[in-house]
Amino acid sequence: MRVRRDWLAMAVAVGLGMNVAAAQGVAPVSLQGRRATPAYSIAGTVVDADAAPVSAASVEVLEVGAAIKRVRSDSAGRFLVSGLATRSVTVRVRRVGYQPQAVLVSIPAGNERTAVLITLQAAPTELGPTTIVADEEPGQRLREFYERMATNKFGTYIEPTAIEKRRPTFVSEMLRTVPGVRVRPSGSAGNAVTIRGCSPVVWIDGARMVHAELDDVVQASDVAAIEVYRSFAGIPAEYFDRAATCGTILIWTKLQ
Repeated sequence: MRVRRDWLAMAVAVGLGMNVAAAQGVAPVSLQGRRATPAYSIAGTVVDADAAPVSAASVEVLEVGAAIKRVRSDSAGRFLVSGLATRSVTVRVRRVGYQPQAVLVSIPAGNERTAVLITLQAAPTELGPTTIVADEEPGQRLREFYERMATNKFGTYIEPTAIEKRRPTFVSEMLRTVPGVRVRPSGSAGNAVTIRGCSPVVWIDGARMVHAELDDVVQASDVAAIEVYRSFAGIPAEYFDRAATCGTILIWTKLQ
């Protein structure tokens, strides 16, 4: 009987405590724990200047004090990033052949999800003297890369295995150990690369990039191999440019 009276007394005390809390306008604490902080999400679409969807674009979401979340846009240019802890984040979008875009996204109060449309502008390019045809045999460019690596001693060659082993955030990070190359933070995302104090000419899959930083025009995860020529010596004839007084960098991507 005494045990039963103790249990009744405890139940009455708990009930009185909840009533007092309610009377004071304080929500009672659940025995299962406090309510979890809401998780926010962003649903976006990446398009080009003509409003056509841009697929396989790299999307990075930066939260203060949190790890970067990375996704890719699908064939319709859409992406979804969920599990965000804050309402305001920075969204960076990159795609080979386009200028990178960074936007500040704020989820409106009272909502846990918002939609954004991000437009990428094409990066200016100059086609090289060679043409890459659609039915090019897979791996041909890397075979040529390895042939030059074996016979051309003027270049510095960074192989796929080295890139895969390091898994750099930016392509430029692979060049820090190349003699004569300086890598330093740029005003935008990524780094600025110089050779002997000025910007080198950059080619990506046979297309010459004009007035563009390396990290602005190609994602590290898309790169298969890199060639660096610090002077005119050794530059393959099809990529020779008299304007390349500060060296030449050839980038070969995994995309065929």
